[in-house]
Amino acid sequence: MESEEVVILGAGLAGLTLAYELESQGIAYVLLEARDRIGGRVHTTTTDSGATIEMGATWFADKHVHLMELIKILNVPFQHQYTGKRVLYDYANPGRTAQLFEVPAATEAQYLFTDGSQSLIRALSEKLDPNRILTDHQVQQLSFDEKGVTVLVNDKALRTERVINTLPPNLFVNKIEISPALPEDLQKVASQTHTWMGESIKVGLEYAQAFWRGHEIGSLLSQFGPASELHDHQHEGKTGNILKGFINPDLHQQGTKVREEKVLEQMKFYFGPELPKATYYEKDWQDDPSTFHPYQAEIMPHQYNGHPIFRQSFFEDRLYFAGSETAQAFPGYLDGAVERGRQVAKQLTSAIHIEASA
Repeated sequence: MESEEVVILGAGLAGLTLAYELESQGIAYVLLEARDRIGGRVHTTTTDSGATIEMGATWFADKHVHLMELIKILNVPFQHQYTGKRVLYDYANPGRTAQLFEVPAATEAQYLFTDGSQSLIRALSEKLDPNRILTDHQVQQLSFDEKGVTVLVNDKALRTERVINTLPPNLFVNKIEISPALPEDLQKVASQTHTWMGESIKVGLEYAQAFWRGHEIGSLLSQFGPASELHDHQHEGKTGNILKGFINPDLHQQGTKVREEKVLEQMKFYFGPELPKATYYEKDWQDDPSTFHPYQAEIMPHQYNGHPIFRQSFFEDRLYFAGSETAQAFPGYLDGAVERGRQVAKQLTSAIHIEASA
């Protein structure tokens, strides 16, 4: 049976940040990812023209201090989000007329990554030992005892002293068999914790020209949909003329083809029947079994995100939570993932050093 000092579940931003911090301290770890790629809910799609569309986490701001510090350390380029001077608003009014509204100058700068959010994931992974990142590794069971943890992954046993979970809490407690059972209060909170991005359907539209910029439009908002919001998604010095946003999650059951037809019809309603057809891209996160698991009951958006129970350790300091939903300041955001990855790395480093000196 193989053995590692620390096993990290999930190679998203939190897991990679944690691994980056542990590697700098010389602490042995292995990073287990069920998908065939790293990044988790950071997921950049490349279009046929070579442009990038964010199908996952996208925007950030100066207030996201943990993320900004990491970006600067890794020297990952980023740019301002184009907001334009107007927003097209499709709202409830007699005759349903979509109108242009002037928008005030933003009081807070919004950013996106110049080379796509995946550039942050790539910069982190390049600092890690590639032999310690194992994709296509689905964890099936965690068995805790007084000496450590046995991790059953791909039907093989791996022994470790500590496990750090970065998966969404609801997914973790429903997808992985845990023995002995988790404390009842933890189980209850985790199963009722909203999964950030979990119900989202992200959409990207690539056009031959960025015609909306001619109208100085930065965003399109709709009370009717199917796309509830679309935003300019140009990257400085890059190819592609793209709008990106969200589709009403109630359309999950209708399938990609129906959603595409409805979104393209929506755009023609705004800009006329002569509007050239866009190339359509989407990501329905409910279809991603490594992100979303149905809830046992109806929950509110952001419910239990940042709950203090996730900042405790369990099974005598053998299980920690470090996913973005567990962060205190900005749970669910990119910043929350970095914050928790760093915090848990400090906890582990301290605990390991205390044990070594005992």
